[in-house]
Amino acid sequence: MPLSTPFGRASVYRLVVLVVFLAVVGLAVSFSDEPLEPTFVAMSVLVAAYLLASAFDSVRNHPLFNVANAAWLTVVFALWHVSTDGSIVVLAFVVLSAAGTVVEAYNYRNDTSYLRIDF
Repeated sequence: MPLSTPFGRASVYRLVVLVVFLAVVGLAVSFSDEPLEPTFVAMSVLVAAYLLASAFDSVRNHPLFNVANAAWLTVVFALWHVSTDGSIVVLAFVVLSAAGTVVEAYNYRNDTSYLRIDF
């Protein structure tokens, strides 16, 4: 169900996911007694910005969306890796998402869709 906005058509469902994410982060912050870690704040802001931007059809239909999506995921995993004191599993996610970024950059440059899972 699309919603018409001054920025173009937006997906109501994706906006609901953004609101739920913000509510969960808000609850987590409000019930935590510990100070906020900079990596938690950075990851939360990046995820919220991604959820907001990807709600708009014009963003999702842009040719660079897949490259930006893969690069965003690499940054989020890298921040997660830094915040977990060097977890090898999260490092594997960083490497895989970086490889995905390279593949998406190649796909964008050559107008292909190799190794892309579209559903």
